[in-house]
Amino acid sequence: MKKQLLSTVFCIAALGATSTRSQAQGTVIYNWDFNGMDSSVHTPSYTAPGAGSASYQYWVAYTDFTTGTTLNVMAGDTAGSCIRFRDPSDSVIFHMPTSGYHHIQFSYAEQRTGSGSQSNSILFTTDGTHYQSATIADPAVADSANYTVDSVDVIPGVSWELHTFTFTADTAAINNNPNFAIAIVFNDGPLLTSGNDRFDNITLKGDRLGTSSSASVALVANTAAYELYPNPVSGSLAIHTATAALRTVIITNMLGQKVYEGAEKDAEFSVNTTSLISGNYLITIRENSNVETMRFVKQ
Repeated sequence: MKKQLLSTVFCIAALGATSTRSQAQGTVIYNWDFNGMDSSVHTPSYTAPGAGSASYQYWVAYTDFTTGTTLNVMAGDTAGSCIRFRDPSDSVIFHMPTSGYHHIQFSYAEQRTGSGSQSNSILFTTDGTHYQSATIADPAVADSANYTVDSVDVIPGVSWELHTFTFTADTAAINNNPNFAIAIVFNDGPLLTSGNDRFDNITLKGDRLGTSSSASVALVANTAAYELYPNPVSGSLAIHTATAALRTVIITNMLGQKVYEGAEKDAEFSVNTTSLISGNYLITIRENSNVETMRFVKQ
């Protein structure tokens, strides 16, 4: 495997429900209906003409397919199949360039088995590395980007739920952005040994940009002060920064549980991750009043 240098920062902000939408989203940019697909195909079922190259990647036990739903389908589509992300599950990331579009909206149908992840979170990035919480579009659905999932075992056949998200923060950076991506984090997934969460008709919508709008688009640069290597990691996680200084290092899992805390003073140092179970983790580095949180994957 080629060595890669990645620095993935999660700025997970508190958020509230909003009762308004910025504007209507009229065009389907990408859609995954999972009908006739197999586990080796990660590209969308539909991509709008001229849109970018979208795909998804996941950190779960494995994926397979079962009967889908007509909830959130594109016009003329059928229920067909849905994808199942099998436990133990950590997260799935959808890479969806918004080049040429604004007023972005993300939606999907979801359900779980009784032993699936009961609580999930939605995060998004505008530069491919820094993530923050999404704002839910419809307060009748949920009150934040951290939401509970109905079980198919509780209400057989009718437990599909529609989740719809708009992005009231950093909207200028989201527009016309080749690096836009969304992460769905299974908060309970790493602790589970069976069950699954099911997704169908995953859709990104937007309005096409006019020539007068595109000039105001700004992309967010990666301003991370620290670099992690390697990521994913199986043993020692190396951290590099420009200068030496006294700093506190804390690692938490995606449930917010602290799994490591230490102090470092060198510009380059490392943390042994061999005792951590496989999955996503957040490493927070505090240096005086500066705090930076980065995401890494333990293999």
